[in-house]
Amino acid sequence: MLPVSLALRCLLAAWLLLSLLRCWPRHVTRSASSCIRAVTWREGRSCSVRLCDGTEQEVELGSSAFVRPWLVIIHFRGKGRRRRYLPLLPDMVDRDTFRRLRVRLRMELAHMPRSPRQLPAAQAGRRP
Repeated sequence: MLPVSLALRCLLAAWLLLSLLRCWPRHVTRSASSCIRAVTWREGRSCSVRLCDGTEQEVELGSSAFVRPWLVIIHFRGKGRRRRYLPLLPDMVDRDTFRRLRVRLRMELAHMPRSPRQLPAAQAGRRP
């Protein structure tokens, strides 16, 4: 183990605790006013999200999502460069809606243009 002073360890522990206290209401209990309560997906990548405080925001589906049968994490881009993430477990929505969401996300993301940094190394240097 690396020699680290007691003061630095205490500082790191305090920083982790403050980070936990800040993130807990937003990501675990979903009780923060800025957490996403509902999503309406329109045509293409356009979406509307309703936050826990009741406000609605227009957002766009991000360029990536984590899609598995047991977990979906949707990435949204809002005004400016604000990013929002919505984790969904199968028991949060009915079974058919969860399946349709997974299929639609896979189809939508498959048709999105990819940026050069997302391409495999062999294709990134090629020009059309």
